Amino acid sequence: MKRMLVKSLYFMSAIGMVLSTVPAIAAEPLTVKTADVALSSDGVLKGTVLTAEAQPISGATIEVLHGDKKIASVVSDEEGQFAVKGLRNGAHVIQCANVQQPVRFWTATASAPPSAIRSVSLVVNENTVRGQQAGGGLAIGNLVPFAVIGGVTAIVVGTTLDESGYPAPPASP
Repeated sequence: MKRMLVKSLYFMSAIGMVLSTVPAIAAEPLTVKTADVALSSDGVLKGTVLTAEAQPISGATIEVLHGDKKIASVVSDEEGQFAVKGLRNGAHVIQCANVQQPVRFWTATASAPPSAIRSVSLVVNENTVRGQQAGGGLAIGNLVPFAVIGGVTAIVVGTTLDESGYPAPPASP
C-alpha cells in the first residue's frame, strides 16, 4: 500500500511538472512590420523609451543592429529620450530590453516614403528593462502545484498508515 502511494506521488509530481512547463502556442504567427524611419539630416535617430503606461524610462539601453552586428548603443536620459548618431540608409533592428523593432532608415540624401516616421517610441516592460523580472529570480507560482500535491499526499499518507507502514485497523464501534 505504501509503495503504491509513493508511486502515485511520483506520478502526480511528474504530471505537475509537465503541465506547468507546457508552452503557450499562438493560433496565428506573429508578424512584425518593418517601420520606415526618416533620420535627421546628419544621420541621427531620435526616440523615446516608454512603459506600457506611457511613462518614460530612464537608463534603458538602446542598441542598433545591422544584421548580427551591433553598430551603436546609447542609454536613455531622465525623460526616456535617446539619440543615436552616425546611422546610414538600410535595414536595421532597434533593440531595447524585450523589444526588437525592424526598421528601414532613410537619410536626407535618400527619398523617404511619405509614411516614414521621424522619431521612434519603444514601449517595453519596465521590469525587463531593469534586467530582472518582478519579484526576483524565483518563480514561486510554478511551485504552488507541487506544494499542494505534496501537502495532500502527506495528509493522506499520515492519516492512513500507522508506524509499521500498514493501514491502521478500523476503530471498534
